[in-house]
Amino acid sequence: MAEVDLQTDIIKFLEFHEFVVIRVVVAQHSGVGDIVACDTKGRFWKIEVKDKGKEPTDLQLRNIDKVRKNKGIAFWCDTWKSFLQCFNTCYKHRLHL
Repeated sequence: MAEVDLQTDIIKFLEFHEFVVIRVVVAQHSGVGDIVACDTKGRFWKIEVKDKGKEPTDLQLRNIDKVRKNKGIAFWCDTWKSFLQCFNTCYKHRLHL
């Protein structure tokens, strides 16, 4: 699945679960993330989407860490399966906060 198709599927999934979602097409700063969202409990999510087999840049990884340090939810994925694994792990963990 191409990166743009995976982004589209993720956005549809998040919107189905009542997230407010923004697909970042052009950002003011590098490494912002492909998808930023807010869940129904007001938590900030940042998702970096890559083509299958590709990995995020060092800057993208640093920004993921920055979001996590500020109590947001951030991860990267390159397949639908990796997205669901990350989403489920993060969502279940954050339900208790």
